Parts: sequence; structure tokens; C-alpha cells
Amino acid sequence: MEIKTIASVLAVACGLMSTGSYGGNFSPSMTPQQEAALSNSFVRASDIQVAKAITEAQPLIIEITKRIACYPKYDGWRILGSYTTPDYSSGGWQSPMTQVDYHPKSQCLSVVRIDGWKMPALNALEYRVAYTSDQSSHSVSRKYRLIKQIDGQWLLDNGL
Repeated sequence: MEIKTIASVLAVACGLMSTGSYGGNFSPSMTPQQEAALSNSFVRASDIQVAKAITEAQPLIIEITKRIACYPKYDGWRILGSYTTPDYSSGGWQSPMTQVDYHPKSQCLSVVRIDGWKMPALNALEYRVAYTSDQSSHSVSRKYRLIKQIDGQWLLDNGL
């Protein structure tokens, strides 16, 4: 039987946090408005090869971005294990929420845009995500690299 603190049970009951799938940690969940904004935040690429890669990788990009935008701790890379390559390296990067000083950790950051698309190789896609706090308007961005695996699946290789 899982033992929960009274504070964590009350936080979930009041809607301040959800249990999510973050290894038992309590993390906030995106609001429906934030999820809609995330889906509309992709800046189109002009290169056909890059646009094709974005379309293929978009479900993964959305899932990674949702998780990271809502993770309030420094070790955000730990919650992405099932989405990473075998050779994944966190590169020492931190969750964006840890860099937004005046943002309540009980709420997810919003995603303003996903852009900066580059393909350094035919099986590699790099991009930038710009996050912002709806409460403080403080913003931060992070860069990511995905690698297409032999089986055709895109996986996170690095937080740059």
C-alpha cells in the first residue's frame, strides 16, 4: 500500500497537482488551453526534408515538451527515460521551470513556440522550445536533439 502525506493528498484533491507518470512524484498537468497552445506552437520549416521529419517526430516532441514544461525539479531528464536513445546524455541541462524564478511550481509552463529546426544529419533533428510563465511572463528556452532509430522511431538524444 502506498503511503501519501496529507499535504500531497490535499494538493491532488484541490487540483493543485496530479500524480502524473513521473515515477511517483507529484507534478502539475497542463491545462487544456496550454495543451492547445502547445499543439499550435510548431513553426513551419521551409525545407521539405525537415518538414517531413517534424511531422514524423511531432507526437514525441509534444510528449517530451508536456512532461518537461510541467516538471519542477532540476533533474527533468530523469522523467524522459522511455523516450531517450540508448546513448542519451543529459548534458547537465536543467528543467526549464527551475530557471523561471517567479513561476509557481504547482503550475506548468506554457509553450510559446517550437522553432529553430535543423537537420545536422538525415536521421537527426534539432529544435528549440520557448517556454513562458503565464503568471510572471518570465521566459526560458531549451534546445533538443532527436535521433531517428533504425526501426524508424524518433528518440531524444540530448538536451542541448
